[in-house]
Amino acid sequence: RSCMQSEKVEYPHPSDIGHFVNAFKLSKEDKLRLLQYTWIPDKDYQFPSIADSTGQKRKFQPSYLEEFPWLSYSALPGSEGAFCRYCVIMETNKSERGNQELGVFVKRPFRHYKQAKERFSGIFVKRPFRHYKEAKGRFRAHQETLYHAFSMAVVKNFLAQEEKLHQKRPNLFL
Repeated sequence: RSCMQSEKVEYPHPSDIGHFVNAFKLSKEDKLRLLQYTWIPDKDYQFPSIADSTGQKRKFQPSYLEEFPWLSYSALPGSEGAFCRYCVIMETNKSERGNQELGVFVKRPFRHYKQAKERFSGIFVKRPFRHYKEAKGRFRAHQETLYHAFSMAVVKNFLAQEEKLHQKRPNLFL
């Protein structure tokens, strides 16, 4: 086999965030893996087009991942779309809005990009975000929620604790 041949990329990738959505409880190892090695679509990945309510087709834009570092994309069948990595990891089943069940961005990917600036309704955690027309507005609204801020703080604390534990482990190779 030639070194010049490119390998076929398998989708979904084992570290695709879709594998972790709706997990009963993530292990510490899974949380670390998701924080450190979440799959990011490469430049050749073809994002699927999704028709909005007017029939216009829209796609997830790779630039969203750069602008919103907490955002992850899933290619897992049935979960294709955007998720909040931190809220998925720290998901507790309820949002700060009157114990409302969490939904898009946390348990389902967001896919309705036309309606992206509509009110926050527990999105990015249980189901994918797919409303791409006004996605940036919806992403900004999500990152301003108390639930997201809490998840970010918990993730930061979790990573700090892991770093301390790593520093305390003796180096057996000295």
